[in-house]
Formats: sequence, structure tokens, C-alpha cells
Amino acid sequence: MGLEPKVYKNFITEEERLHFYHYATTLFDQGKFYPNANPRRFFLILKRNPKVDNNGMYYTKEVHTLVERITKTLSLTNAVVDPVIGFIISYMEPRAFIHKHKDLYHDEKFNDKINYRFNIMVERGSDKTYDPIIDGVYYNIAKADAWSFNATMCAHETLPIIGHEPRIVYQFGFLIDKV
Repeated sequence: MGLEPKVYKNFITEEERLHFYHYATTLFDQGKFYPNANPRRFFLILKRNPKVDNNGMYYTKEVHTLVERITKTLSLTNAVVDPVIGFIISYMEPRAFIHKHKDLYHDEKFNDKINYRFNIMVERGSDKTYDPIIDGVYYNIAKADAWSFNATMCAHETLPIIGHEPRIVYQFGFLIDKV
């Protein structure tokens, strides 16, 4: 597996995308998401550890099937869920943005590890403010597309969303050895 950013066109089917869209929006409307770094960004933990993910309450069989597809795509055997961010749904309303950052580990026991992320775009508007920017490069990601990258080594961000649709991304973080 190369660690450079990679795009996977149509990683999920339209039927799967609609399922994951409805799952996310239903949970969002029920108030299950937590506030994130700015007022219009929210997240829901699907899987991290039992203390913070409600014992996997939101980790459905459909999400598990998706994780199996991801680990196969990435050729990950014995994949370990990233202990800091884990598997989440990111929900961003218009005007929200992701500030430029790297996902760093501050615990010494992870000095030889990286957070490798695999993200799936479930909902977005049509303008480029919905696209991820990784190390200064815009990646045009359509609905149902996915992208993966080394989130520990690569700075990543978005512009403030100017469209009217939310940006819904299912994010899967894996703890892997530095190469």
C-alpha cells in the first residue's frame, strides 16, 4: 500500500450512498452528533473504544461490511482502529470548514505509527469548497467516491463550504506502522 493520497472513484454504489446518507441525517436530526472544531462541524463516533463509542451502538453491519471492503482495498491484515479519532461520520453544515492540520499522536507508544485515513464522500454540493485539500492539492471527490492518505504526515483541510448542502463523510482511521 502506497501512502500517497489516492482517489477511488465510485467506491460505494448509489444504493449504499443513499443508505449511509439517510443513516447519518437521521442520527444528526436526532441530536446524536457531537460538536467539532468549529460551530458548524459535527461528528459521530462509529468505533474507537467502548468508553467513547457507546459500545459500538452506531457501528452497524453495513458499516462493518464497508470496513471489510476498505481493509481489503488497502491490503490491511489485522487492521487496528485508530485510537484517537477512530471511525466517524463527519457532518459539516454550510460555512463550516476543516482547518489545516495533521493528525498527530502525542503518546510515545505511537511514535512508530501513523493514522492512515480512508474517507468516503456521502453527500456534498457541486463547488470545490466540498473537496479535501491534502498538502495544498485539491482532490475532486464526487458523491460515492473515496480517498485515502497518511493523515499523520499530510496536512489536510477544506475551504469554508459556500454551498447549501451538508458535507457528509464517513471516515475510517487505521493505526499502521510507519514505513
